[in-house]
Amino acid sequence: VRRCICSLLCFLSLSVLIEKKPVDIVIMEGEMATLSCTTSDLFSSVTWRRNRMPLLNGDKYETRKEGKLNLLLIHDTEPGDSGIYSCDTGDMQSSTVE
Repeated sequence: VRRCICSLLCFLSLSVLIEKKPVDIVIMEGEMATLSCTTSDLFSSVTWRRNRMPLLNGDKYETRKEGKLNLLLIHDTEPGDSGIYSCDTGDMQSSTVE
């Protein structure tokens, strides 16, 4: 009889906090807007939201992660892009008005 012995080590997950919140910006129509937030974790991703709705990567929105820095790029801005943008870690949320 063969046996397979396995072990599982489970660590308590620490909350991912926002260390630096996004700041309000004003830009001209047609420019690219860049919003950023810094988290306490190098690896966890954030969800960017506009008026509480999650944003997806595409032609309009682009998200990037550079270490603890999380970026949201908004391409070809127009007046309809104004709103409350937030960076959500799942444990904490921080917002800005564009």
